[in-house]
Amino acid sequence: MSGHSYQRKGIKKSIDDIIELLSLHSVLNRANLGFKTVLGENGVNLSGGEKQRIGIARALTREADVLILDEATSALDTNLETKIMQQLIKKNRNKTIIMIAHRVSTLKYCNRILEMDAGKMTRELTYEELIAT
Repeated sequence: MSGHSYQRKGIKKSIDDIIELLSLHSVLNRANLGFKTVLGENGVNLSGGEKQRIGIARALTREADVLILDEATSALDTNLETKIMQQLIKKNRNKTIIMIAHRVSTLKYCNRILEMDAGKMTRELTYEELIAT
């Protein structure tokens, strides 16, 4: 699968880089079909975490300046979440990433945290301030 890259307008990032970033090799190698692997209608053949990682992969192929992640890693174990978040932040330093999360560990890499309650912002804080309270 090495060297795959989409040339269509708007898709610039190497697919291999994204597969590596999101640990999706196991999905593609499941039936030894690579990119022809059948995922099933609405991803019926995928776990919740695999669906989330494929959703992030789809977003990353667009090379948008802003990436919005709504509970994007909630179905992942904490080790995989940490690995993905570290690499996502490292490889997308020039992007604005907006994350919506309930899991406090997800917010570890944020430089601004806005706490919401009943649709209203209640406070702005850092990760260190959040875990201290």
